[in-house]
Amino acid sequence: MSRTRRDETEQTLMPIYLFKGRMLPKEIKLTLDHEPKVSVTGAETIPDTVFTLSVEEGAIRIEAETDHAETDVADDLFFFAQDLARTAAEVASIAEGVAYVPQIESVVRPDGEERGLILADRQLGALMTVFASHSSKDIFELVATDVGLMRALSDVAVMLTWGHYAPIAAGRVAESILRMLTGGRSPDDWSKMRDILRVDRPYLQLLTDRAVAPRHGNREYVDGKTNRLLAERSWTLMNRYLAYRLAARQELDTSAYPELHG
Repeated sequence: MSRTRRDETEQTLMPIYLFKGRMLPKEIKLTLDHEPKVSVTGAETIPDTVFTLSVEEGAIRIEAETDHAETDVADDLFFFAQDLARTAAEVASIAEGVAYVPQIESVVRPDGEERGLILADRQLGALMTVFASHSSKDIFELVATDVGLMRALSDVAVMLTWGHYAPIAAGRVAESILRMLTGGRSPDDWSKMRDILRVDRPYLQLLTDRAVAPRHGNREYVDGKTNRLLAERSWTLMNRYLAYRLAARQELDTSAYPELHG
């Protein structure tokens, strides 16, 4: 069965994408007493869309009514739907002191076809070449025994679930690695870090410069292309840092890790 709604102003059928999922923990069947509606207009990655959220007995339903019917925009809408579900979870979390986590599992397209959804970015995963030369066991043991590295890795992984957090997370990754490598007590330490990881100053400076405003509470707009570049560079830095640590802090192989320029 197709899912559309008639626009009363223009007398046209508006396609509806239905995102379905659940709110964890499943032991608490969260129900919202309202159905928030959010309009998104002028966005960079999606057409103008009205999102309507409901959570009943732990079941999440998000209708995305868009004015774009020519192509499938489910994947682009997914991230906005995920943000809306996360906001609902966070409001409920602070109201009750319970850590609610939303999980969007599928989307029903306007033509009625349903398909599963996962949060993934295989291109970022491909940047972690360290897994080709070291086992997951070795990497786990390294991370699990180093609290600083554990926290830095969290900043890397969070970019898979919260893309627009990249400006903050990428800067934190760079500065965390700086401190783990050198102690971070001298301006010269940045030069040492660049030499060890084989990157130039502009390559790192993009990450640190972009982090300044959001880390001081100014959540300024960052375009999708820049967000992507920040994520790629911070994942690359972490890959090189892990390789360096797993090689007992020996110099990186120049053929596997050539000099990177910003």
